[in-house]
Amino acid sequence: MERDGTIVDSSSKEKPYLEVNGKAQRLNIAKSQELLMRDAGQQLLTHFGNFNQITTSQQLSLKLHLEKTFVSVIHTNLM
Repeated sequence: MERDGTIVDSSSKEKPYLEVNGKAQRLNIAKSQELLMRDAGQQLLTHFGNFNQITTSQQLSLKLHLEKTFVSVIHTNLM
C-alpha cells in the first residue's frame, strides 16, 4: 500500500486497481471489497493517524473480525 492508501498488490483475488475509461486506477484500501484488508487499513489509520506517519517497519497485533491478527508494516523510502 502506498502512503495515500492505494493498494499496490495483495494476495487476495481482488485486483488492486479499477478500470476507469479504459485506464487502470489504483484501488484505495478503504474501498476494497476484501473486508480483512479494509479493516486492517482502518486500524492502521486509527493507530498512526495517517499513513504518512508510518516511518519504521513494525509488527503489529490488530483485532480484526474479533480475532487477533498479526500485521507486518514495512516502511520503504522509495520516493
